[in-house]
Amino acid sequence: MRLMTLIAALCALLLTGAASAASLIFGVQDFNTDPRMVVMQMRGLAGYLGRQLGEPVVVEAAKNPKLFMQGVKNHRYDFVYAPPNVAIKAEQLGGYQPVARVHGQIKGTFIALNSSGIKTPAEMRGKVLGIPAGAALITVLADAKMREMHIDPKTYFSKIITFTGPDDMIYALKLGLVDVGVTAVRLYQGWVKQGAPVHAVMDTEASPHWTFAASPKLAPELRTKLAAALVGGAKNPAVAEFLKARGFPPQIDPASAADYVALARMMAAQQH
Repeated sequence: MRLMTLIAALCALLLTGAASAASLIFGVQDFNTDPRMVVMQMRGLAGYLGRQLGEPVVVEAAKNPKLFMQGVKNHRYDFVYAPPNVAIKAEQLGGYQPVARVHGQIKGTFIALNSSGIKTPAEMRGKVLGIPAGAALITVLADAKMREMHIDPKTYFSKIITFTGPDDMIYALKLGLVDVGVTAVRLYQGWVKQGAPVHAVMDTEASPHWTFAASPKLAPELRTKLAAALVGGAKNPAVAEFLKARGFPPQIDPASAADYVALARMMAAQQH
């Protein structure tokens, strides 16, 4: 995995033409995508930010959370792009502060097959639960919802199976590996549009969207420019394409630490 990250960094240098030691390093945490692909996908956004900041921007992507957090702790990244729970960890570990976030919120949902007969939370008792791996945002949100419902997952469900891929849950349900699955509302809605025979049992609370956060070592004037470039960037073709390709709303909003207080509390109270 370290080799992949190094390859991703080299790809970024070639794609942006930024072989200077003065380049700003843009760290990206993506659990589901090969780092080399992330670099390719984000080159337009990196180029736009480089022009706005007046310095070359190099993307370094990490699929491994521990490797990414090592970079955060060492302040390797001048700014980062990550799920909101990862942005909170970056603040706790390295003092990174949110400057912008994708418009809207992220919400999770518990789903079941239409043929399962599971329509209420009470009917989930004793069933097999499928849930994303523990570091995933949706798992944090699902855990908070279960605490609210006074559900101890270890005793409420007969078995818990974790998954890593974004589409694993729908296949697990169809194959009968799980009775109830937890996923992002956005993914669930997409599956329903494609004709998947599933329905929602209950939704989680919402969270801020994917987040851009700046290192405490980034110069204040560059931090201001970064926030302005991101918030005003949706009209730029490269930024618009970046958002569209991910199925995100065509808008980036300002962000501050206050936006993440509720999610940070959920993370601190997460059941293990």
